[in-house]
Amino acid sequence: MIDANYNNGEPVVPSDTVSPTGHDYHALYVGGLGNVSYLDKGGHVVTLTAVPVGTFLRGIGIKRVNASLTTATLMVGFW
Repeated sequence: MIDANYNNGEPVVPSDTVSPTGHDYHALYVGGLGNVSYLDKGGHVVTLTAVPVGTFLRGIGIKRVNASLTTATLMVGFW
């Protein structure tokens, strides 16, 4: 279920150097099982392991989804 608080969404392309232009993600949908490694707003790298299919990660403030260590697929970022 997508919260009404998110007005925009886009497919996530993991990268170790390139962040989304002009925004951070406030939620992330994971369509394919795997690990999600991301850079948070504080500059810390966080890795969540074995994120189940269909999971919405909400309220986490993602500056970038890293390619290294990310094995989850079919991700959509919302802001």
